[in-house]
Amino acid sequence: MAEMTLRELCDSLGVSRRAVQGYEKAGLVSPEGKNERGYLLYSGEKLPDGSKFCPKCGQSFQNGAAPGRMDLKCKYCNGSMEIHEDTQEAVCPYCGNRERLIDSDAVAVEKIKSNTKKEMEFARMENENQKEARREEKEEQKNYRKSKLGIVTLVFTFISLFSMFAAFGSHHILSGIIALIQTGLFAVSWLMGMHIVKDKKRFLHVALAMLGFLLIVPYMMCDHGQESDQPDELRWPTRGLAQQIPDPKAEYGDILVDDADKLYVSIDQYSADNFDAYILECQSKGYTEGKKESGDDYEACNSAGYKLSLSYYTDSMTIEVDAPGTYDVDSEGDDGSDGTDSTDQVDVTESEVKSDQASKSDTKADAAQ
Repeated sequence: MAEMTLRELCDSLGVSRRAVQGYEKAGLVSPEGKNERGYLLYSGEKLPDGSKFCPKCGQSFQNGAAPGRMDLKCKYCNGSMEIHEDTQEAVCPYCGNRERLIDSDAVAVEKIKSNTKKEMEFARMENENQKEARREEKEEQKNYRKSKLGIVTLVFTFISLFSMFAAFGSHHILSGIIALIQTGLFAVSWLMGMHIVKDKKRFLHVALAMLGFLLIVPYMMCDHGQESDQPDELRWPTRGLAQQIPDPKAEYGDILVDDADKLYVSIDQYSADNFDAYILECQSKGYTEGKKESGDDYEACNSAGYKLSLSYYTDSMTIEVDAPGTYDVDSEGDDGSDGTDSTDQVDVTESEVKSDQASKSDTKADAAQ
């Protein structure tokens, strides 16, 4: 065992006096006495030659010398304590007492510097990565905005939106639903391409756009089928010969002729009960003179000379109104007419309408099958 003053102990271990004082407060070391000059003396032993680190604090030895090693005494049993470098603890093998070693000022400062440097480097790298990610995102937005896919997707978003309103406005419900789905697909695809909406998979926005384009085929097929089967909406005239008869209150039909001499209307989706009720309503309006009624046909005039002809065939009704003086001509008159009976012309017109109605009925029956 060798005795050392406080200064010699600090120089040999490379620690400060404050660190040794900390060991004294922790009870890890205590002075053995004083020399003739009054300096405190500490006992210790020499470490093996070639030792480069202190087993107590991890501080490297100065000038490669093997300094003395402090003999740490247990404050309970005064036994020599063993140093565990991995846990930085001193353990007494006799009573099991454990004491935490206090780093020297130099070691503590170095650890703080090292940790601070690592944190600063990590923060710098994280900041650079975020800047690079933002730069790449802006570049991708710019490229997508100018790309053909981005332009076409945006255009078809507005086209699908317009088609949706048009389809619902014309009561084409199925076409409107398809157009609504297309609008959603194109809109989400464009937002993903612009990185406004984050896509979990890289090319998900491309797949959504392609799905929207594929829905154009069923939209066109559905729209074509609805145009061919759905009758036109009937808007009953508010002037002319239409004011001489009751409004049939029908939803669908076509006004084929509407002038000063003749009104000819074809009504679709009209039941037989509605037809019978309409005849009674016309009779209440005065169309009872010269009445001719047979099966699904009714013909009569009113006191003002207007002639009404009604016909019913398979959920369809035709209405014909002739102004006074434009019908029932039996021979050639003074005006140079050829004597052709206008009634024959009306019969031809009615036969053509009935043929057309029969063709519509056959088409609907085939579609239902």
